[in-house]
Amino acid sequence: MNMFNKYDYHLKMLKDKVHKIECNICKKEYLYCELVHFKNNKKKELCCKVCAKNLMIICYNCGCYIPKNQIKKVAGIDSLYCQECFEAIFTTCKCCNKVYPKHSMKQGLEGKLYCKTCFNKRFAYCDKCHVVFWKDDLRFDEEDFTYYCADCWSKMKFVNEYAYQPKHKFFKCQKETIEIIFMGVELEVQSKIPIGIKAKTFVEYLNKINLKNHFYLKDDSSLEQTKGISGFEIVTHPFSLKYIKSFMRINEILDYLKKANFNASSSCGLHVHVEKKHLSGQDIDKLRLFISKYSNEVYLISGRKNPRNSYCIYENFDLLCNEFKPQQGRHCAFNINTNKNTVEFRMFASTFKYEYFLASIEFANALVCFIKKVSFDDVLNPSKKNYDKTWKEFLTVVKDNNNYINLYNLMKEKKLCV
Repeated sequence: MNMFNKYDYHLKMLKDKVHKIECNICKKEYLYCELVHFKNNKKKELCCKVCAKNLMIICYNCGCYIPKNQIKKVAGIDSLYCQECFEAIFTTCKCCNKVYPKHSMKQGLEGKLYCKTCFNKRFAYCDKCHVVFWKDDLRFDEEDFTYYCADCWSKMKFVNEYAYQPKHKFFKCQKETIEIIFMGVELEVQSKIPIGIKAKTFVEYLNKINLKNHFYLKDDSSLEQTKGISGFEIVTHPFSLKYIKSFMRINEILDYLKKANFNASSSCGLHVHVEKKHLSGQDIDKLRLFISKYSNEVYLISGRKNPRNSYCIYENFDLLCNEFKPQQGRHCAFNINTNKNTVEFRMFASTFKYEYFLASIEFANALVCFIKKVSFDDVLNPSKKNYDKTWKEFLTVVKDNNNYINLYNLMKEKKLCV
């Protein structure tokens, strides 16, 4: 700013101090410093201090003067507000039409706001999913005085908590006399919400085909709701390989799940449990070694699409120390930390294909039977010349036993029989 501009600027400031402005109320002229701002229907105007004192009220929120005939008062609140602040702070209950602070209101259905009294008469939150519903659409639990939506009610009734452990029933065929390897399956499935309703209809289906006592459902934190998708585990009671093929109608059940729009996404798994009583400590070490050594072949059988799945980790055997590191957590492909009297084959992908489902069970059964007949050194066999020796012996066991036909066909499909 040059010296002439500076002079003009200061001259203008001096004129403002002596220039008189008309009061918008009494129409008398005053210096600017003798006037105050006031809001007139949301527009800022000037008036003298006398008019402000006699005709104005100060807004409690913004501190501006407002004409007395424009003030807004709320029942039960002593403070006075201008129109602008009133609209920003308060709103009308859609039911009783009384005015309340917005922060004290609750949102009902369709985004409408209600006072607490009107809201509590008409609506309630589901205690499980915390979504608001009409009270008439909720179920009231008289034991704990809480409300539940139909989906959460069904899920609570039909899907057990993850830690749920029933008294197991063991299913086998009548003429099975040799030592039976009892196994159990956890099939993880997902579906679009409402998953509780889906669980209810699935249990009703099992009841209809007289197999409800063979299965139960469990919640699983790895299948928590994301992007409108949720899921649960379908868990079997222990069975023999012959029994599941003969009496459990797995093909029909998988077909039902597919038609009912369940899905077996990449985040879902199929886990096979085997009783520990069938295995010695050395048998378990041999199983860990076999699955570690032939992890590439096992991965092809598993049907998984991601070899680095964090819920299915393949162990590495330390050849120098000739031992495994202790398992951490429960996410190894072959898991010995089940907190049950079982070991768990976790490597398989969830599937609704009958042949793949049976192949997974047959693999667990075949490997347990095979591993009991070979030594630890046979499985270890670090020489490159005989690297495939144990795998070929396992393949022969699978090929020669008709009980493993689905597994053998899968191994041929994956070109593992060469």
